[in-house]
Amino acid sequence: MISDNDILAPEVLAAKLLSRALHDIAGPTSGLSAALDLLHDSNSGDLHKEALALARDSLTEMAARMAFCRAAYAGAGEMDGEAFAVLAQTPFAGSRARLELSEVTPGAPRVVIQGALILLQISAEGLASGGVARLTLKPHNAAWRARVEGDGARARVVPETLAGLEGLGLESGLPGRWAPGRHLHALAASAGGSLKFSAQDGQFWLALTCPG
Repeated sequence: MISDNDILAPEVLAAKLLSRALHDIAGPTSGLSAALDLLHDSNSGDLHKEALALARDSLTEMAARMAFCRAAYAGAGEMDGEAFAVLAQTPFAGSRARLELSEVTPGAPRVVIQGALILLQISAEGLASGGVARLTLKPHNAAWRARVEGDGARARVVPETLAGLEGLGLESGLPGRWAPGRHLHALAASAGGSLKFSAQDGQFWLALTCPG
């Protein structure tokens, strides 16, 4: 039986983050597989064009999701400026929700940018039925703060995500919803920062503050 200490162990969290990343690229992988099957089974020129378009779209989506996971979970790759704007939209691709970059100041520490991406991933999931997420990322006193506000008729942050944000173990629910929040909690702690949030039906806000 796995204890609370086992659940909070870094290697267990890393495994659950990896599982989440693989889950996120499963969709475009299936799309690519379908495109290859279509190319193999059909002699129609029109269907070949359709298959190539599907393969191209699937590869583009896969690359975007992989880049997001590398940045959000590992702090790897290009993350500032225009690259951040592209990464920030990734969790909202194909979603009913939309993202507004209310104020994004260049030059934030990488840990804050990384944390902001996780906040956006959580927000996109909380707005699965539609709504708006508004991000501000800017200096705050002697620190940097990333804050996302989510509004939607059915906006909701699930209990396992809230448990992760609080630094708690996973008692029930989906590990893929718990792991990003728990990772963000660990990032905030390691950077000497703070993580605050408030969630209720219809709206929520999430904020990460770290020394500059």
